[in-house]
Amino acid sequence: MNAEYIRSVADLMVIKGRPGDKLSGNYIVSDITRTGLEDVDSGWGLPEYAGPPMTFPYLGYNVHYKNKGNDGILVLICQPLLAMERLKEGLGGELLVDCNGEGVLFIEAEADVSFEQLGHPIEPPLPYIDKILGNFPSYDGVLGCPLLLIQVIRMSCGGFILAINFNHAMFDGFGPSQFLNTRGEMAKGVEKPSIQPVWQRELLNARNPPRITQIHHEYLPEATDIDHQNFHQTEAVNRSFFLGPDQISAIRNHLPPHLLNCTTRFELLTACMWKCRTLVLDMDPEEVVQVSCVFNGRHKNIINDLSLPLGYCGNVVSHSSAARSLEFYAKSRWNMH
Repeated sequence: MNAEYIRSVADLMVIKGRPGDKLSGNYIVSDITRTGLEDVDSGWGLPEYAGPPMTFPYLGYNVHYKNKGNDGILVLICQPLLAMERLKEGLGGELLVDCNGEGVLFIEAEADVSFEQLGHPIEPPLPYIDKILGNFPSYDGVLGCPLLLIQVIRMSCGGFILAINFNHAMFDGFGPSQFLNTRGEMAKGVEKPSIQPVWQRELLNARNPPRITQIHHEYLPEATDIDHQNFHQTEAVNRSFFLGPDQISAIRNHLPPHLLNCTTRFELLTACMWKCRTLVLDMDPEEVVQVSCVFNGRHKNIINDLSLPLGYCGNVVSHSSAARSLEFYAKSRWNMH
């Protein structure tokens, strides 16, 4: 992945009018093991768990996690059970921020739930999530959605939960992580943040004229298109799996010899979870399926080409897809049975 791909995505959003993600037959995986959320200290110590409380049928997360002192990856997936308005749209369809001076939405609450009831160790899907976290009425969409919602929930045992809901059109995971680290530094008496925030969103404006230079399987052809997954209307369940060094090594042993030493951990887990997930959905063998990998433009090989300064807190995340027929993958050499 490179800077040109991100520029092409920005141009596509202008030309196509912000088409939605393609969901049918697609598995989107987001690796957030390097966002630094688990290292955020607001003055009360490190969090017991730092990551999403749940996920959705088309999206999986890889979260850095410690289980009984062992470092590993927590894979969060969702499978079918059977297997204050700030963001507005301009005249040209572009997203605009309404700078109305209303600030950030903040919810302070108390919950008659203890950490013991959340389980030990704490891992998603979190029980009692509907009772613990509140939701703003317009937060399920993009337009009319607050930029940032912060919730502090005091637990009956004396602990607390700090929850952040942010608009992904404005931020990616690194933006809120930088914000929380800055707040933690201020709580400890630091006069200025170690990394100054930068709000120069024009750095990722579409080019003039915009031009799509890459193939983007990850988006629908047009903004007016609607995509329905075959199990959106069925009951789904969240599950998480801890994969430590032993489990990852066992999965790696399924690889063919020529891939044993050149496959990254991310590639390994993505391939494993995607293939297992696709098989249990029992789709038509001729259906085109795909896997979409979220990548961050802050990578050292990309950020210089994008001319983004350290501390840029906007959204630099995109995702690319690989698509083939299900029959092709069913005949692949990697047998996961």
